[in-house]
Amino acid sequence: MKSQNIKIVATLAAIGVVGSTAAPVWAAGQETSPKEENVYVTLNQEGNVENVYVVNLFNLEQDGNIQDYGKYSSIKNLSNEQTIKQDQDEISVDAQKGSFYYQGNLDSRQIPWNIKLTYLLDGKEISPNELGGKSGHLKIKGSVTQNKEVKGNFFDSFMIQAIFTLDTVKCRNIKSEGATVANVGANKQLTYMKLPKEDLNFEIEADVTDFSMEGASFNAVPLSLKLEKPDTKELDEQIGKLQDGAKDLDDGAKKLQDGSAALKDGSGKLQSGTQTLASGANELVNGTTQLQSGANQLAEGTGTLFGGLSTLAGQSAALQNGATQIFDSLLQAANVQMQPALEQVGIAFTPLTKENYSAVLSQINGQIGGVALQKATEEAKKKVTQQVTQVVTQQVEQQVQQAVQQTVTQQVYAGKKQVQQAVTQVVKQEILQKITQEQLLAAAYQVVSADPNFAQATEEQKKLAALQLVQQKPDELKEQIANMALVSPEVTQKIEDTVQQKLQELVAQTMQSEQIQQKIKNEIQNQLNSTQIQGLIAMQIETVMASDEVQKQIADIVAQATGADSEIVQKINGLATQLNGFHTFYNGLMQYTGGVNAACEGAAKLKNGAASLQSGISRLSGGAQNLQQGANALKDGAQQLFSGVTELQDGTGKMADGTNELREKTADMDSRIQEEIDKLLDEFTGKDAEIQSFVSDKNTNVESVQFVMSTEAIEQQEQEVQQVEQQEEKLSFWQRLLQLFR
Repeated sequence: MKSQNIKIVATLAAIGVVGSTAAPVWAAGQETSPKEENVYVTLNQEGNVENVYVVNLFNLEQDGNIQDYGKYSSIKNLSNEQTIKQDQDEISVDAQKGSFYYQGNLDSRQIPWNIKLTYLLDGKEISPNELGGKSGHLKIKGSVTQNKEVKGNFFDSFMIQAIFTLDTVKCRNIKSEGATVANVGANKQLTYMKLPKEDLNFEIEADVTDFSMEGASFNAVPLSLKLEKPDTKELDEQIGKLQDGAKDLDDGAKKLQDGSAALKDGSGKLQSGTQTLASGANELVNGTTQLQSGANQLAEGTGTLFGGLSTLAGQSAALQNGATQIFDSLLQAANVQMQPALEQVGIAFTPLTKENYSAVLSQINGQIGGVALQKATEEAKKKVTQQVTQVVTQQVEQQVQQAVQQTVTQQVYAGKKQVQQAVTQVVKQEILQKITQEQLLAAAYQVVSADPNFAQATEEQKKLAALQLVQQKPDELKEQIANMALVSPEVTQKIEDTVQQKLQELVAQTMQSEQIQQKIKNEIQNQLNSTQIQGLIAMQIETVMASDEVQKQIADIVAQATGADSEIVQKINGLATQLNGFHTFYNGLMQYTGGVNAACEGAAKLKNGAASLQSGISRLSGGAQNLQQGANALKDGAQQLFSGVTELQDGTGKMADGTNELREKTADMDSRIQEEIDKLLDEFTGKDAEIQSFVSDKNTNVESVQFVMSTEAIEQQEQEVQQVEQQEEKLSFWQRLLQLFR
């Protein structure tokens, strides 16, 4: 089926020159007009530039003069018949209100990127011109790098989308790391994204048979996402609580450090006292007095230690509750934002909790856009299939009808001689029936006059002889008259016309017969069910499905159904990063407060032990022997206590240093978080990216620039297919005619 049967209309609106906002009215006196540049680049199969042309769009709110610049080899008005003036690189034209387009063809083949494609078949490099129709293991290596010979910020501010489409009938075991893979009918579509300031390198591998491939496309647009600054009021409040908690934690750590120092002093004195006690029972009174003093100091020190740790432990619950509230608030805010966005694109929403948020966000990332894309593709393919099948069916019906009618006509005209004889006989009978007596006498007179025996006879004798001839041989005379009439031009033409009429009537009757009509229907059905026609229909369906118009329709439906997928993905990734970071902090805080509570319990036990020691010293006077034994034991315990308190003091010193660092690090956390949010928003919205003209730096009022770059297709060489025709047995016209009714 020829491609003109299904027309795909490609307009400027379909290739991306749509959706632009109206430019302000261009007033006289300005140097350049506000415009949009759409750059179209044709690449060969290895990525080298073949030609470049630019479609410039101006939106005028009123009639005016357009001033533009560009080194074009030729220009073409795409809007009307108005002549465009070109003086070297200066372009000017008077245009009416509305949209005005003109195309400029560039001599230069330089673009902001170097695109390179290399093909290897079974490990050996092969020219793309020789690749069509080949089979084996194919590897395609591609790269997109900066072309430093081109000025401007295109490499630093533009993102590129590269698309390769492979026929899964001819390409199997398709592999490509880093590609987004989508099924488009019977094809696999591989999509790569190159962000600004980055190079793109990729490889595609497949096992191919009779290889061919559509042209690859590289589309470049500025990276510019519409992101609103999030409301951080609640986060700021929670950070404020965190800062207050850090201050309280630092103050408590300092108190703990002071208490541990006092405890160390007390334990040292206790150690000294027990040594004195152990020196001898003779100094019992003095020793017990000193010991009592040391015990009092020990009790005071342990009380101070317990007080400090109790104060610090009292902050643990507040820290834990604050961290839990912050985590719950983050999850609640995420649920409020995510639920309507996901329900809009048809994805079931599962509320986020501390336990499931990571798994839920990962699952959502895999579902975005899939439902909408599948539905849009199926609906588009159903419509295209119906249109293609209808056109192919009409062509097959027409071809079969013509072929059968030609066969019937040939068969009917093969019996033309018999029909002509029958018609001649009928005409002859009509002539015989219409011969009059006068015509017989005239014919007989001519016969007599031609007879040499009547050369000397009179007219009366000839007429009498003619009358006798009529009476004797009337049938022979009629036969002679009829034969003479049959060779006349008038009768000959009448016979020929009658024969043609009879033959055409016979053809028409045969074509309308039930047998012939059934044969036509059967042949049409056989043709439609044939592998060739079904393959043709499938090929046309895939061609139309892969067209820019259908793909744009699918993309529009997906965009309408899902909103901006990229925004949702960015939101989900950012949310996951934020929740993961806070979850790590939350776990660390829980461990820290647990340790403080354990230390407080130990200090309480130490305080109780010191009190018991104080009471025991009071009973020291009850027995010197018991005191001597107890003093020795106390001496050993005091030494262990001093070592432990020394380690405690070192630990509290380190804790104080850590809490002080935490306090300093969190002091300006609110302002630093706001700075990072602003920095990220500026980076992804392209706020600081300047839009520059690709054509000329004299064009200072350019609103948008985009690049559409396409390579040539790799096509399979056509092969001649020989068909063997079966010869039918030669039959007469009447035999073939009779077969039609059997």
